[in-house]
Amino acid sequence: MEKFLIDSLCLVTPAVFGLLCGIICNYLFTNKPNVWLKRILFGVGITTLSFAVFCLFRIHDNSDFNKTLMVLSFILGFILIVISFVIPTIKRYYSPRSLNKIINKATEVADRKEIKLLAGDLSFFGLNPLEIEKNSQYICLKKKSFQKILILCETPKHNTTKICYGKILNDFNEQVELKFYEPDIADLQIRGRLYINSRVKKLLIFTKKDKAKYKAIVTDTASESGALYDNIWNLIWSLAKSPTEEQKEEYITLFENAN
Repeated sequence: MEKFLIDSLCLVTPAVFGLLCGIICNYLFTNKPNVWLKRILFGVGITTLSFAVFCLFRIHDNSDFNKTLMVLSFILGFILIVISFVIPTIKRYYSPRSLNKIINKATEVADRKEIKLLAGDLSFFGLNPLEIEKNSQYICLKKKSFQKILILCETPKHNTTKICYGKILNDFNEQVELKFYEPDIADLQIRGRLYINSRVKKLLIFTKKDKAKYKAIVTDTASESGALYDNIWNLIWSLAKSPTEEQKEEYITLFENAN
């Protein structure tokens, strides 16, 4: 029995050490979801620590080698448990409330010179002026007082949508520039923010899985995917149409008459 425990300890210690190195590499060099990884990490940590304590009381051969293995296993198990609580959770999908927090944080750290919104029909702000005024993303955007807000959005087809566009034009005035693309012709089904933080181009891109789940990617133009999304924005923006002065006046008038 004692020999079996010593042999097991010799196998467990390097295995746990290898797992620890793998977890650190995963966290440092990738952005993969790690919710289940953290749970596995906690389970392995508890098991390793318990096994080390068990061996401490059952192995009577107190050679330096055995003591070192037991202490090392105990320390590695403890480290795995601590790491499972300390490292931030990387999720694959976010609820609307969680996504709002991520978007608002990105907005807050962005340089005030310019921010770009890949926005669809702008319904994420709300479906009417009252909802928009209470929306946390909208409040954060107004509070930041950007010099320029570039919004790539759909051409409004209904008065309710035009009223919402009118509120945005009325609230931000010269700060905001809208451009329309046609989702019926080409819609990548992605939304996001493009901004600069400490002279680095950052991107927050998210897609809708269903009504209550969103997938988000935070990157910059130094990465291949970040550079691709930045080029996509530039291409769509260059092809999109600016609303005429008559259209903008129509939207603002509809908004003012709705109040």
